[in-house]
Amino acid sequence: MVADGYDVLLGHIKRVFDTTNGLTWEESVSVYVKPTNHAPQKDYIQVATDSTAMEAQFATIWHTARLRKHDHAAFVLMLYVYEVAPERST
Repeated sequence: MVADGYDVLLGHIKRVFDTTNGLTWEESVSVYVKPTNHAPQKDYIQVATDSTAMEAQFATIWHTARLRKHDHAAFVLMLYVYEVAPERST
């Protein structure tokens, strides 16, 4: 999917998002990637919307995972989309 570009990746994420009950897709959504298995949330990286830059980001993340003690076998690439919590009625 990465080789197909950002729009294809975003379309897949949107399909998964739409099948999840209670979630509403916002057009201004940003996609983030967790660069390492143990990265804290503050270190998540916004995925580049340019397909070439996105491929470079993922290649860098994959290269870093390969440098781990046990290689990249246990590495899982995780993507995140944050949704604004619905306002509670008081």
